[in-house]
Amino acid sequence: MSRSSCALYLSLRYHQLSPNYIYERLKTTKLPYLLKLLLVQCDVNDPSQSLKELARLSIIYELILLISWNDEESAKYLETYKIMEGKSAESLMDLQQYQSNDFLTKYIDMITEVKSINKTDGQTLLHAFGSLEKILNSSNEQLSMKIGDHILVDGKHSATICYFGLVDNHPGEWIGKQYSDYVLDLSSLIRIDYSCQWVNEFDDNNQIYKNLNQIKELNVRQNLITNWSQLWIILEKYFSRLEIINVSNSRMNLDLSPSNEFIFIREFILIDTDNNYLNRLSFISEIFVERIKNLTNLSLSDNPTLIHWDPFINRLGILKHLQELIINNCGIETIKLINQDDSIELFPSLKYLYMSDNTISLYSSINELSRIKSLISFGILRNPIYGLNQLENETPKQMTIARLPNLTHLNRVSISRDERQGAKMNYLQSYEQVNFDKKLDFINEHRQYQLLIEKHSEPFKPIVNQARY
Repeated sequence: MSRSSCALYLSLRYHQLSPNYIYERLKTTKLPYLLKLLLVQCDVNDPSQSLKELARLSIIYELILLISWNDEESAKYLETYKIMEGKSAESLMDLQQYQSNDFLTKYIDMITEVKSINKTDGQTLLHAFGSLEKILNSSNEQLSMKIGDHILVDGKHSATICYFGLVDNHPGEWIGKQYSDYVLDLSSLIRIDYSCQWVNEFDDNNQIYKNLNQIKELNVRQNLITNWSQLWIILEKYFSRLEIINVSNSRMNLDLSPSNEFIFIREFILIDTDNNYLNRLSFISEIFVERIKNLTNLSLSDNPTLIHWDPFINRLGILKHLQELIINNCGIETIKLINQDDSIELFPSLKYLYMSDNTISLYSSINELSRIKSLISFGILRNPIYGLNQLENETPKQMTIARLPNLTHLNRVSISRDERQGAKMNYLQSYEQVNFDKKLDFINEHRQYQLLIEKHSEPFKPIVNQARY
């Protein structure tokens, strides 16, 4: 944009198709600028995971991350930076102050033309009624209100005036109102977002909760609730129809499992995105899983103490409706599904499994996933078995694709027909007959290998075996 500033533009849709692009761009391009912007356009349905990754990237490369939602907004950011280029901090602050106070200044100048109204009276009236139009249409009784008077806000909400005066760090006179019918309108709510409020307990107020039975989504992320029992009690008592719950960034002790089954919950989010507030989830109980049988989406990322796939992740396998499981950065070292007979199928509906930033190092873990027949999308970036370098990852990519026959997307990138065919051939040749004598343990571990042999016959030429068991 200038000699001292530059901007990099990135579409999230393109980023998901080519996740290595921005890393390679930053590595190969020198950015000797004082101001470096990364302008990201959110053009996908679920940008949360990608934005989290780009936020970390911005910290590492000292970029300012800007997020836009369409082309016009992206262009507006760049236009604004160009217009403001070269202006001093004082002039920018003066402009902001002028823009924010422009309406208020005009209003005060106009209303104080009435001799009996001063500036304080004018600001009080504006805060009380909300607009000049409502002031002009108010009666004499409404205009002469005082503390303790009952007023009607926006023509429908009754309230009592409790305060006139100053508020710290806010200009002008303020009016404090207490709504009289705050409970009556709660019956129309379906979503409550109570995140980042730093509360340590739920208020057991039946007068309020009796109007919340219809709530479908509850977000209590990043609060100070100390025990899971506090959450279970309030959910069982008042939120029987809850479908989505987010309790990320919590530090709750697992002191009590739920006693009732939550048949409507389909999405459970328990992610840690702040190293200062780790969930430190270390186990998943059978009782907990029994209470959320209808779950379809589960996010457990950034719980680095979870570690063990068996038995904890395997316990989630009984969730017949679970379609998406996100367990990025959980310290998981191996994937091992429990032995099962034909009557029991683990993860029967699981389509999307994302396990980036774990410590998977052996292909035996990938072999285990071939038992999940419904799996079509798998993410495994930044594991010892699969890094970020595109050239070095070509062999791991082929070995992974060949082992998972129903996979259509790897690391959120579509797998072409030619890619799959080439992966099959390379996989067969990597484990050609000369390297083993049809050992039973090999056949049991490499379930997909025998199926490929039956379909494509023995490979013609073996190549150097680079695959890891």
